[in-house]
Amino acid sequence: DQARVRALAFNSDGSRLATARGGLVSFARVWAVPDLQSTGDSVAYAWKTGEHAGSILSLAFDRAAGGRSETLFVGHSRNFVLPWSSPTGDAEPGRVGVRGDTLWGHEEGVRGLAFNPETGWLASASGDGTIRIWDPARTVALLELRGHELDVHSVHFRNGGLMSGSRDGTLRRWPLDGLSPGLEGGLDGARTREVVCRIARRNLSADEWDRFFALPPREVCPDG
Repeated sequence: DQARVRALAFNSDGSRLATARGGLVSFARVWAVPDLQSTGDSVAYAWKTGEHAGSILSLAFDRAAGGRSETLFVGHSRNFVLPWSSPTGDAEPGRVGVRGDTLWGHEEGVRGLAFNPETGWLASASGDGTIRIWDPARTVALLELRGHELDVHSVHFRNGGLMSGSRDGTLRRWPLDGLSPGLEGGLDGARTREVVCRIARRNLSADEWDRFFALPPREVCPDG
């Protein structure tokens, strides 16, 4: 069909390519890259997501396929991230994947996604000007990053930090080193409090402590 291709993503070993198509109703397909290199007239996709009302704006795989279940994260124009896992067993090509738990929190569409296989974290960039760091295994947001003045369109994990690009014309690096996967041990350690202060650049509100950490408020920045 002639539907617009709005987003694409390779998995980490390059064996899979995901493409998002559609407008008012959209979906994503996952292709085996060797099949795309064939000389045949048509290529069958490996699996697909269910249909979404609205537009898919961004895609990210969790890790290399490696012959096991893979997850594709879908960033949506309706402000959420939805994980889809590949069909289990010896599924026929073209089967619909398994829908996971929706990640809610952004106030505008999710324009960029990035997954860090070392920590299991997912970063989402939104038209609301914020970035969220998620633990998708627990369906919780670990951090909300603010600093851009306009829409954030892209995110990328690198060297213990996160890079982000925005329509405000700036590129930012957010240091995440020192935060352990899943925030084991809570936020009572001096090192972890230091990292949270460096990222947020302020003390968090009581609502943010409750929403992101399910903890009572505490001081992380001595100077406020």
